[in-house]
Amino acid sequence: MAKSRRCRQCWRPLRATARADARYCGVACRAKARRGRLYWKKAVAVGIAAARGLQDEIGRHCPVCGAWFVPGVDVRRDTVYDRPRCRTAAWRARQRAA
Repeated sequence: MAKSRRCRQCWRPLRATARADARYCGVACRAKARRGRLYWKKAVAVGIAAARGLQDEIGRHCPVCGAWFVPGVDVRRDTVYDRPRCRTAAWRARQRAA
């Protein structure tokens, strides 16, 4: 009897018709696994930076709220603001000043 294959995220059995190289039971589990990998990548980067005292080399501060964030992990590498809310607030401030 063949061993039943299981989803790497939720551990439910994969469908019998799933491809031979299938790892996840569906799109939702695949997306959740990717988000988890990105979260741990960021957590490791932040932990290493904090241990070495290099926070300013891998992260930056948002000019609106002052929060420290790591660009390139869950946001684009060239981003300036940590959240869309901060980007909108900066845009509105520039509009009022003009």
